[in-house]
Amino acid sequence: MGNVYCSVALPSEIFSTQSPAMFSQTFILSFLERMEPAIHLNVKWPNDVFIDGKKVGGVLLEASFSGNVLKRAVLGVGINVVSAPGREAPLETAYEAAALQTYCPSLSLSSVLMEVIQAVEDGINLYKNGAQCEFIANNWKKFDMLHHRQVDVRFNGATFSGKILGVDSDGRLILRLNAGKRMFFESAEAKIIL
Repeated sequence: MGNVYCSVALPSEIFSTQSPAMFSQTFILSFLERMEPAIHLNVKWPNDVFIDGKKVGGVLLEASFSGNVLKRAVLGVGINVVSAPGREAPLETAYEAAALQTYCPSLSLSSVLMEVIQAVEDGINLYKNGAQCEFIANNWKKFDMLHHRQVDVRFNGATFSGKILGVDSDGRLILRLNAGKRMFFESAEAKIIL
């Protein structure tokens, strides 16, 4: 109760020449920028929203194709505004959950929902203008909770250790291995070593 959970059907024509894969990152960065005057939030690659090391939300993009043709793209958004799941609730991650109002009591459910709607519109406009790659590259570092953190990245059954350098213009995670080599990941679960 008192949280934002929604699914938004995105106009498939904005993805006619571009992959929808980065829309969730474009959305998150726009949402975090819009929330910035009231509260500073962080992003954990690829699609989680945090404050003070606690998870307050996340997004998922689901796309269905027929061959190479995108049929549908739906953005799912969940933001804990008033309450957060307790320890007894099943959590997707080992991170403690929090609610935005714990950190900023003046935030209302309706104001957060309006910022979600505006961030979706921002993402659509960035895609229409082909500007999402530049937007991600220019804004990720400001909100990245993993920047220059030592992490393990699990990918295809292997674990890679190194420091997070950020994301590239395609939204891929950049990891500098302890041996110095750089690796790029399109999808993986980055785990912070505490």
